[in-house]
Amino acid sequence: DTEEPAAASKPYDHRRKKVVCKHWLRGLCKKTDEDCDYLHRLDHGRMPECWFFAHYGDCTNRECIFRHVRPEDKTLECPWYNRGFCKHGARCHHRHTRKKPCVRYLGGFCPDGPNCAF
Repeated sequence: DTEEPAAASKPYDHRRKKVVCKHWLRGLCKKTDEDCDYLHRLDHGRMPECWFFAHYGDCTNRECIFRHVRPEDKTLECPWYNRGFCKHGARCHHRHTRKKPCVRYLGGFCPDGPNCAF
């Protein structure tokens, strides 16, 4: 029995498996874990956004498992991530943007210091 790994069956796609499959959550996904472009495991940090909260700004389900992301939070950068660490990680409602580090600083010293563009 030699099974081919799932990664070898499809070319790697950065967009795949970033959000939990909403059909799998209800037990209705007709695709296998390997064929579905969405996660088939419970990961609260990768839950889809709540449809009601996204459309109406409110969700009355007290036990809702979907993410409640305010529109204004989607556009704000996370100040803690920008300083080096955000304790919320994938569950943070703010945007985590990776920035290109200064090559001179990585080499040991940047003469521009706090005025560096990077």
